[in-house]
Amino acid sequence: MKLAPSLLAVANGFRFNLERSPRQFGGSDGPDFSKWLRADLGGYTQASCKCEIECTPDNIDEICGADVVIAIDMTKCEDAEDLKRYSSFVDSVINNLETELGLGGDRSTARVSVGLFGAELVPVMKLSEWNVDISDLDSAKRNFKSEMKKFTEGGTWTIFNGGQLDFNTAFDFALEQFDTTARNPGIDMEMSELGFDPTKLFVIFSDGQVAQNTMNKAAMQDLEMAKTEINALGGKVVTVTQSSSDDIRCLHGQSMGCPHREFLLEVGDVYIDGANAVKASREVAAIVNSKKCIKRGECKPCNCECEMPRGPAGPEGNMGCDGCRGPPGQPGKPGKEGIDGVPGEKGPQGPQGDNGDCGEPGYPGERGPPGEPATRGGDAEQGPVGFPGERGECGDAGEMGEKGVPGCDGPVGDTGEVGEKGQTGDAGQPGPPGDLLLRIAHRAELQTPENLEANIREIVKEWLADENNRASIECIDPDCEPGSQLRESPAETTPECGPNEIYDEDKCRGDRTCNPCVQKPDLDACQEPLDIIFMVDGSDSIRAEDWPKVSDWIAKLMDMIKPTERAQDTAVLYQQYSDSSDFPPSIFETIKSKTDPDNAGFFYDNLIDRIRNERQRSSSTHTYHALDQINKALSNNLRSTQNGLNFQQNGFDEITTILIHLTDGEARDPQNRQQAVIDQLIQRVDIRAAVAVGEKDSIHKSFKAQLLEMAADEDHIFEYNDYSTLGDFAHEIIELIKQDCQALNSEAIFPQRRSQLPVGRVFEHVDSSSSWAFESDMSQDFLSYEKYADTRNDNRHRN
Repeated sequence: MKLAPSLLAVANGFRFNLERSPRQFGGSDGPDFSKWLRADLGGYTQASCKCEIECTPDNIDEICGADVVIAIDMTKCEDAEDLKRYSSFVDSVINNLETELGLGGDRSTARVSVGLFGAELVPVMKLSEWNVDISDLDSAKRNFKSEMKKFTEGGTWTIFNGGQLDFNTAFDFALEQFDTTARNPGIDMEMSELGFDPTKLFVIFSDGQVAQNTMNKAAMQDLEMAKTEINALGGKVVTVTQSSSDDIRCLHGQSMGCPHREFLLEVGDVYIDGANAVKASREVAAIVNSKKCIKRGECKPCNCECEMPRGPAGPEGNMGCDGCRGPPGQPGKPGKEGIDGVPGEKGPQGPQGDNGDCGEPGYPGERGPPGEPATRGGDAEQGPVGFPGERGECGDAGEMGEKGVPGCDGPVGDTGEVGEKGQTGDAGQPGPPGDLLLRIAHRAELQTPENLEANIREIVKEWLADENNRASIECIDPDCEPGSQLRESPAETTPECGPNEIYDEDKCRGDRTCNPCVQKPDLDACQEPLDIIFMVDGSDSIRAEDWPKVSDWIAKLMDMIKPTERAQDTAVLYQQYSDSSDFPPSIFETIKSKTDPDNAGFFYDNLIDRIRNERQRSSSTHTYHALDQINKALSNNLRSTQNGLNFQQNGFDEITTILIHLTDGEARDPQNRQQAVIDQLIQRVDIRAAVAVGEKDSIHKSFKAQLLEMAADEDHIFEYNDYSTLGDFAHEIIELIKQDCQALNSEAIFPQRRSQLPVGRVFEHVDSSSSWAFESDMSQDFLSYEKYADTRNDNRHRN
């Protein structure tokens, strides 16, 4: 066989005659070379070869398979209607995906994972549960609905209501599902060979109402990093609101009950208004359907067998010339992003550039090591006295000191229980006649036997001159014989009043024909929804035995308000306060007499039980810290606007906000006082009442000035001698609120009214600084003071 003179000639002349099916060579005598065509210059220009043809399937043009993870915010789920609406959204997404793609773990099907989250996340369905045979898909859907039904009927969803909201838990759940959950066996390899990636969609169903104190710059950076990780996996984050963002209240900047649009836009790639759950689910399905997976079919030869007659090899020829470069092929599909290369060596430092704009202030760095002590300077002048700091922890007991000098006698303690009568002692020697002092008005006069009886009679006559006291004694006359007893009037008993009446001791003084029962006050005049705030002093100046009387008083007020029978829902916030370091969480409940009347009684009883069972904190009196916390609670829990107005609705926000503050002492945290907080509360609260408990002398000028900071005026300050009288006069506060609401309905203003418990006459013992409240009870000698000893002033307030 003659060799071609050049390799180029052979390369240009040689081509394959490819066939789709294999061919057999020749007959029994060996290969048939009749099909080999010789070239003019030697060699062959054409040959027949036996090859197999491999073809990929026909063209593929389909919607890519999808993995959809849905995280549902449950912190605003208040009732079964909300839960039903959330479930409807998930059902609609699953039904749309089933219609367009079908469900399962194959190449072009969809899988759905669902989790419910608040501070933590509870998974309800995972992607791996769809990796089943096609005949088991209906069973998988039934299992999902069964799990949701158990979650609903078991009441487990209520653990999320009103709690904290942590989006990081939802992102962690989505990343775990996308990164670790494979499809059915062999499907991932098939998709890799075809170059198909499934659609990864993380759907957050939430209004984004995250507490502002938790979303600092570092927390937002964590969420942005989690979003970037999902994007790196080829996924997208879709935020769907639970309520309408086009509501008139939301468009005017109100945040209560409105989606946090800016936050949701920042943490998501796509924002959808979810007021209509079915419509929102279709938009989610449209995003899934927008991604197509396309692969064109092609054929190529493989396993070719060619037999070519070859002669002996000739000498090696000269190197041939480079061939011409062929035309470029069609651009290939973009490859996957490669991993970062090894960092190169650091280059030489370039010239310093111009100073840029100032960036955002960085986080404070860690505290450095202590510096060298400075040289001691001259003594500085003493600065002003600062506010008292917080009480420090008790140190270890020191060594016992030397015995001090005897101190002065302290105030008289509480009267102890009467002991057993002792044996009669021997009679002593008669002493000299002593002086007798009788206190008249504000002076003490020395009495003689001659004028003592006359002065006593004058005091009694003056007391009887009051119409209100005449019913206590039938007769006192100067002509009564010595030694005669004062005749008592028949014992008066408190009459029993009807179920809708209460006893008013001031109505029928001295008139036995008068009916002392009056109609229970009600708040029917307050037609708007009520937001009621109880701010209650729980400091150590309140005796432990008096603490239950506070909750009894609140229960009596709520019974008169009758929230379960009102035409509008009533929100109640109870806040005990003492030391800021032990500040208890508020007790909040909405009595839905309008929107959920069947369960209103249950939530009302639950509210009263929680108030009765709360432990008294018994520490300091940090009133101003409590006012700041109440101001924050108004924004997070209650319904009134920031200034109590809404010019779209006749000038008012149509919510009557009531603040009732109960205390028995001055604030001990002046360093926490913020005038801006007080001003905001005054703007937001419509009716403000303060209740002060203590003897009249203890409610001094500075204490009343603090009460006036929050009470509307002096007519809105109630003063009671002790906690035992709180319940008896609860109707006064209800009557005040009623009158204010009546004025609002008729005059469009909230007026002011004052109701104060009259303080009775006080007698003072001349040998002690203690004082006793004197009751109008003449059944015994009024010069005997022992029965009043347990009601003397309580001087336990401390700085």
